[in-house]
Amino acid sequence: MLKLGCGVLGDLLSADRGYRGPAVPCGNGHEAVFVSYRDKVLDTVLGPVTLNRAWYHCKTCKHGLAPRDAELGVAGTSLSPGLTAMNDKAAAAGPFAGAASMLEDLAGVRLTVKRTERAAEASGAAHAAQVRDRSALIAGRKLVPMPPRPVPDMLYGVIDGTGVPMTARETAGRDARARTAAPAPARSSSPSSSPSTPWTRTATRSATGPPPATSPPSSPPASSRTWSRQKGSAAAPSTSGS
Repeated sequence: MLKLGCGVLGDLLSADRGYRGPAVPCGNGHEAVFVSYRDKVLDTVLGPVTLNRAWYHCKTCKHGLAPRDAELGVAGTSLSPGLTAMNDKAAAAGPFAGAASMLEDLAGVRLTVKRTERAAEASGAAHAAQVRDRSALIAGRKLVPMPPRPVPDMLYGVIDGTGVPMTARETAGRDARARTAAPAPARSSSPSSSPSTPWTRTATRSATGPPPATSPPSSPPASSRTWSRQKGSAAAPSTSGS
């Protein structure tokens, strides 16, 4: 089935051989003239496909081009857009060797590890260039970005802070960390010498209850002392009289 699909795809792509007249713009302000029809082998998700297209050459710039390659999105590469997307996803998931093996196992497409790496790096560089160009247009107020569809009803902001290693030269004269970081108190191995925290003392008192109060010896009531004095004074004369 894959071979049959390759044959059909090759015939479909070769139906338009890319002839755009005796001369076409080269992209640098010059004209490139038609030379001949040349073959190009494309690796697709169905397998290798041979594309026969018109080839032009610019004498001033001294380079050639094929308008059909630019229309199909394969200018400067031998991978189809579909296979390029598959290669990028496989390369982003792990090492390049694993990506090449994954393509062969899932799609039956054999690519060398180096080719997988170069294709993924080329896609990354192209995407980065697109992001830079778009950012420049937005910063210059030449492009207004449209909100996503549908518009999200809630957005989350996340801040991840971590320590950044710095050299001694970068921290010279900066004592902010020394002022804010207080030295930790010395720890002792004996439990009796280690000071307890206020909440520990409070919890201990609440759990054990207040210590019993030591009351002074109780004295007899005032009425008892008065009665004793009166009894003693009354008994004294009787003793002396006897």
